Amino acid sequence: MDNVNEQLVTINKSTAQKASYIVLIFLIIVAGLFVFIFTAPLFNSLLLGLILGGVVIFLGLFLLSNSVFEFEYAFTNGELDIDKIIAKRKRKRLITVDIKGINDFGKYNDAPKAPSDTTIINAHDGTSGNTYYADFRSQKYGITRLYFSPDEKTMSNINKYLPRNLRNK
Repeated sequence: MDNVNEQLVTINKSTAQKASYIVLIFLIIVAGLFVFIFTAPLFNSLLLGLILGGVVIFLGLFLLSNSVFEFEYAFTNGELDIDKIIAKRKRKRLITVDIKGINDFGKYNDAPKAPSDTTIINAHDGTSGNTYYADFRSQKYGITRLYFSPDEKTMSNINKYLPRNLRNK
């Protein structure tokens, strides 16, 4: 029987991050109005000023939307695929982990200090309460440490494939 599970992890933003996001939206709109106010008289065309101001606002909001992302964990028969979904329109594969090849595994708070040559991959929800770490060797990155936030079902599937000495840590 196949062990298959998918989990979508949204990032928990702090109040300061939410406030800075609102300030950036305000600044983008002000920049668009600034472009409109100065280009309309310069080219003696309200339409051109309106178009250029609109383009500035659109580009600013488009770039700002790329800072909104979430992670998707897809667990299939001992392999954990982690994708980063950017602004709900682009998907990028971060890494594929063979659970049987994990060297060390545990809660985020219990993680030993990573060696300096370790590649760190952050794919967690932003809180340390439900965050785990996994150390393994990757063909692409070498020595790798993954921080991720699995739910109960994903964790149960991972535990089935973990090496015996790392289970239920």
